[in-house]
Amino acid sequence: MKHNKKSRILMLSSFLVCANVYSCNLEAYLKKSEEYKLFNLEQAENSLQNKHMEFSFLPNISIGIGQHINNNTGLVDVGKSSFYISASQLIFSGESLGKGREKEKINNEIKRLSFEKEKNEKLLKLYADIIQYKYLKENTSLISSRLDKSKSEYNKTLLDFKSGTVPSLEVDVKLLNFLKIENSLNGLVEELNLLEKKIIDDYAIPSDAISKITEDDIISCKKIGYQELIDKNKYNKLQQADVELDINNSVLMPSVYFSIGLTPKKEGVIRDINLRKMDYNGGISVNIPLSNIFNAIDNQKKFAFNVSKARLESEKEQKSLFVLKREILNRYSSLKRTIPISKKEIELKKRKVEYKLWMVKQKKESILSYLDSQDELYESEFNLKKDERDLKYYQMYLDFIG
Repeated sequence: MKHNKKSRILMLSSFLVCANVYSCNLEAYLKKSEEYKLFNLEQAENSLQNKHMEFSFLPNISIGIGQHINNNTGLVDVGKSSFYISASQLIFSGESLGKGREKEKINNEIKRLSFEKEKNEKLLKLYADIIQYKYLKENTSLISSRLDKSKSEYNKTLLDFKSGTVPSLEVDVKLLNFLKIENSLNGLVEELNLLEKKIIDDYAIPSDAISKITEDDIISCKKIGYQELIDKNKYNKLQQADVELDINNSVLMPSVYFSIGLTPKKEGVIRDINLRKMDYNGGISVNIPLSNIFNAIDNQKKFAFNVSKARLESEKEQKSLFVLKREILNRYSSLKRTIPISKKEIELKKRKVEYKLWMVKQKKESILSYLDSQDELYESEFNLKKDERDLKYYQMYLDFIG
């Protein structure tokens, strides 16, 4: 029984760990973007800075060689020169060493959050381009089918005209309708080609992969939503203010150094150097920065400014996000109400087109009336697809807001 309980706990732990694993389906493409390249360069630069900070904690080593010269004596042999070697190490400086590391860590986290925000904006732009691409491609296919239908109707009308059953006006009308649809198709194809080139250039996504990108692919690349970004940014900036206060206050405290020195025995010159027989000396020195004591009040004022600034910036971002979310929710809700009505309207217009066609065949309506009702149907279908496209985008945006 205990074994089964332990197994269930391990399985649950494994599931929770796997659930938090980040896996972006578009990582291979996003890595080629300027944002990723700049972020990687910044990370490499931060790594170098961290190494430099670590090396700064190493001891200082001094080596000296000298000669005593006056009016009675000149330069002597190098072997008679005095020699010493010493090393000093900072062992306490008001915890500024550890706080420096902490400050660098917080700064790196703020930069990472800034990158995540830029990535979210890029993902939303990519999604907008993807659904627009699919929208244009679907409309291109749809208009191409309508063009074939229009061409077939024109050819039939032309034969009817030659047999004397329809007037020349009907032929001209059908030809003009064909040319209008053909012109619309050419415009859509050009727009589609331009958008395809833009997606390839901006996101390094090959043309054959554009249509395969889904909503799940976009969502898989989102690490942090906009609301969480605001909360984490505020937290990190407040932490940054705390650390900076600690660093500024640390200079008010004494610095303690430990030093050790070696000189040759006897006369202390180079010729007497013997690593087994050297004179050693060691000491501890304390530096008290009295001049910095007067900065204590200013440090508190600066801390208060930084805290107030972090809170005000967070409040401003929170208000902007609230307004944006409200606007998107209004548009989203409006489209959710409009789309079902539009679908019913399209069904009625389809029946109207069929009725108009029957009336034309019965010689009770003109061909112009039929084509007008057909144009109205096509325009409503385009508007519906556009609304469905916008609904997807707003739904995705709300997911990113969180």
